[in-house]
Amino acid sequence: MELTDEFELEHYRYLIARIAATNDNTIKIISAFSAAATLIVSGLVTLGLTYKQLGLGAEQALVYAEVLLVLLGTSCVFAILVMVINGIAWFEYRVEETRLLRAHGFKRQPPTLRSIPKWIETYLALILVVGTLTILVIAASLLLPNIK
Repeated sequence: MELTDEFELEHYRYLIARIAATNDNTIKIISAFSAAATLIVSGLVTLGLTYKQLGLGAEQALVYAEVLLVLLGTSCVFAILVMVINGIAWFEYRVEETRLLRAHGFKRQPPTLRSIPKWIETYLALILVVGTLTILVIAASLLLPNIK
């Protein structure tokens, strides 16, 4: 085996490891957002139900509730941004992987942007947006008006 073959094999192993890492990072981001969203919504509901017992006025409780809603929205945007950056890295690693494989006679095609609807990350991002918007609408229409 020549030095270039060994180098290319190591480079291929590196690419496969990075592709696996980007897949793992997506799951970690979803898990972190899920935990954060659960805590924020729990805090929001607790605040809405117990602000008087906590000795807070209605105006103060509304401000805290709005801060929690902004935090939830910001967390969603951050999670999606990280997923997009992660997806770009994955795409670039896959293009490099297929280039390397094709140079050695394999017939694997590089990914295209037309395949985005097939990516699970597309639907995970959609679920994050729809879920966050649903929580924001429910909080704005049911919880916030009841803080008086």
